[in-house]
Formats: sequence, structure tokens, C-alpha cells
Amino acid sequence: MAPGHSSHPTIGRKIRRFRQERGMSLKDLGEKVGVSKGLLSRWENQGADPDFGQTQKLADAFGIPVIWLWAPDAPPANYPPDRH
Repeated sequence: MAPGHSSHPTIGRKIRRFRQERGMSLKDLGEKVGVSKGLLSRWENQGADPDFGQTQKLADAFGIPVIWLWAPDAPPANYPPDRH
């Protein structure tokens, strides 16, 4: 593992995961959050991190608690819930 990297998913990887799980394009999410798809791409590729206000907008767009984007062990293992 490279120095400075952890085994936990980064916020960028989580943004990509939640966006893809919801079938959203970068453009779709950018419109909901009020940022460009280029900036979203930078976040997803770990070129930058969103600030707290942007993180809250992302969480709102995904319908998740904001802590799920920042906490290394979130979301819980039982997410997403079974849809039976």
C-alpha cells in the first residue's frame, strides 16, 4: 500500500459508489449538488475533496447521512437493505 493511503474507502470512492448505485451520471449529480461534472470527477478520482457544505448536498442527493461519506467504516455492512 502506498504511504499515506489507508485500506478504507476514500470519500471519492464513496461518492462514485453511491452515484453509480443510484444510476446517476456525473451531470445528473452535478445538477443536484450545484457543481460541475468536472469537479465531481476530481472528487471521485481523489484530486480534491468536497467541503462540508458540498458533502451535505451530496448526502442529501444520495438520501444518506453525511457521516457515511466521511467515516471510514460507513456505511454499515447491511447497506443497502434487502429489497424483498
